[in-house]
Amino acid sequence: MKKLLVFISILALTLGLVACGGSNDEPEVTSNPVEGASSDNESTEDEEPDTRTIEHAMGVSEVPVNPERIVVLNGDGLEAILSVGVTPIGSTQAMGERQWYEHLEDYMDGVTNVGTMTEPDLEAIMQLEPDLILGVKSRQEESYDLLSAIAPTVFTETHTLGGWKEDFKLYVDAINKSEEGAEVLAAWEERASELSAKLEAAGVLDQEVSIVRFTAGQGRFFYNNSYSGSIMKELGFARPENHDVDDLWMESITQERIPEMDSDVMFYFVLDQGDGEAIQFSDEWMSTVLFQNLRAAQNEQVYEVDDAYWNMTYGILSADYVLEDIERLMLD
Repeated sequence: MKKLLVFISILALTLGLVACGGSNDEPEVTSNPVEGASSDNESTEDEEPDTRTIEHAMGVSEVPVNPERIVVLNGDGLEAILSVGVTPIGSTQAMGERQWYEHLEDYMDGVTNVGTMTEPDLEAIMQLEPDLILGVKSRQEESYDLLSAIAPTVFTETHTLGGWKEDFKLYVDAINKSEEGAEVLAAWEERASELSAKLEAAGVLDQEVSIVRFTAGQGRFFYNNSYSGSIMKELGFARPENHDVDDLWMESITQERIPEMDSDVMFYFVLDQGDGEAIQFSDEWMSTVLFQNLRAAQNEQVYEVDDAYWNMTYGILSADYVLEDIERLMLD
């Protein structure tokens, strides 16, 4: 019902603009061109276009050459534009109890909250009068037509795959910052390469690394095509054979399957909704004999890391924080 009301509002606004722009109150004026004079079409031939064509997950969109009022609906899109010095006018909020992810709070002064990633507030977005909207098909596909009626809208396919670099390139291209984006990405890749060399010199890349997440009532481990899994592979870490799979993650592991998490080193994160249930669940699992018998537990190499930037935002800024964690935990 709410989306219907928003659609009606968008339709009314569109019709109002058409009515204003299409008035026939003024008489039509015609003139004969003077010989040697330039026509209007000729005089604008050398003008720069004010839009660019962007191909994306939902098709093709004509976007402003230099968008100034951007709304972004997902974490990796947000981090992409922030990394090249662009602040959106609106963004969806963090998952969990915070409005913004803690590692991004310093960037978010003056940014309007436009709902959640799965249910963006279309009315709030419309009131911001954006000239470009960035989002992701896997979370906002059903809202795409309405969003496109508000402003040109560009979607990536999905935010959970290990191909986060390609998504980054699309986002910075959509805001006409590809050159700046290429520099940001190259700097991250250079840092990752340097860290990989340090890890190899320290003899730790041969250790098998697992990545585990706990929520209330659920544990899972992550494969290579997850965001954090792709970073582990880029750094060159060995992976347990049953984790070294080109997929995302293993769904809902039961407690008797804890031995499948076995590895030399474990990075884990907890997605808690503020009620403490996920924290309690992870504590219960990690206190079991099965968990304590894992190599990582025996080696005292079970490391808790931040769920926000290891698993929620999937962006270029988060990737920097992941590298910081690995260097601190594995080398310091």
